[in-house]
Amino acid sequence: MLKNFCLTLFLSTALSFSTARADIIAYVVNSYPGDETLSKINLTTGEVVNNILNLGVSPNQIVIWGDSAYVVNSLDHDIQVINLKTESTAGYINIGEPRSPYHMAFADSQYAYVTNWATNTISKVDIKNQTVVGEYGVGRAPEGILAVGNKLYICCSGFSWPKISGFYRQDLIFDSAKRTKALKALSYIPGRVYVFDLDTETVVDSILVGLNPQYLDLDPEGELNVVCTGDYSSVTGKVYRIDTRTNTVIDSISTGGTPGVISIGADGIGYLTAVGWTPDPGLIYSFNSIADSMIYGQGNPITTDSGVISVTTLFHSKVLSCNYQSDNVTLLDSSGTLIQRYLVGNGPISLALYPPWIEGDCNGDGELTVSDVVFLINYLFKGGYLPKFLSSADANCDGNVSVSDVVYLINYLFKGGPAPGC
Repeated sequence: MLKNFCLTLFLSTALSFSTARADIIAYVVNSYPGDETLSKINLTTGEVVNNILNLGVSPNQIVIWGDSAYVVNSLDHDIQVINLKTESTAGYINIGEPRSPYHMAFADSQYAYVTNWATNTISKVDIKNQTVVGEYGVGRAPEGILAVGNKLYICCSGFSWPKISGFYRQDLIFDSAKRTKALKALSYIPGRVYVFDLDTETVVDSILVGLNPQYLDLDPEGELNVVCTGDYSSVTGKVYRIDTRTNTVIDSISTGGTPGVISIGADGIGYLTAVGWTPDPGLIYSFNSIADSMIYGQGNPITTDSGVISVTTLFHSKVLSCNYQSDNVTLLDSSGTLIQRYLVGNGPISLALYPPWIEGDCNGDGELTVSDVVFLINYLFKGGYLPKFLSSADANCDGNVSVSDVVYLINYLFKGGPAPGC
């Protein structure tokens, strides 16, 4: 224990060395009906390339693992596999009608899980063989999903279909007249987050949260932050905070409004979409996940271009927003100041960074420094938490996170050893 303490003390006071990462690329899904395409933004140079390839019907999310992207095509009921080296479609994984896949999360390098919004299930997908190998029942209308250790956490919104002739889920985004009518008719059962054990492949718990839980993310302290949007009318939004060790609600933060997609950065600042349809500006809320307090909420939102439908945190306290009605992506700092605007395709709805992590960047700040060694030591010896991307802590790429990764990082930072990278 003394050796561990001394090593941590030495590293925390040593000179900080860092390396610059390669160009940061954002792949953007454009989801306007009949014009579903993929765009690419080089966030380092500012270059934008549109119409890289065509996507399926109603693409809802893009996830990147390794050198492949996976686009969840909700109304084609499949996952489109894209080779990012060639920027071409490498295949489709058929989830099957009438499931309407919504979001997906990787459990490891071979298996991912997809929420099936229309059938109250999740599907287990063998990514390497591009097949579905299992399906499991969860709560009503599952949406956001996240893997934490050997568990999946699944937001089951409790949504019930409006009794409106000719209404489809995508009308909530694409048709303002139908949206106004539909939102008044929505109904929900109490929202729950279901806990799925990856080892036994069974639901082991469900956690009662607020109304309409849709999306979730981990903060730097390892707590799960669940966004409950409310009913778009009398019940406004909250973020529920869950201890993943006990699967219990710690507390909640009232956001006001109707928050949606959440993304939390390495600094603990979380960003929430709050949409904002034309003629109003786009709206983003933010909160401090460490202090459990709102920074910008319903009364003082960050404003940007209209139709903010998703947010993604970038290193050094910046956030990217997909602005559906403005056909662009904006890069903002934590105070909402516009840094850059990128014109993409028609109706951007989701984006993912490539690569999503740097091997060895244990604290997720976008750099390799002594702080990553300290972070890893705290995890290995003091029960601290790893970042959302487990692979980022596997510096020597041996498939495990262990003391050998600490040694590897130290050799790189202080002795000129080989840089992390698989």
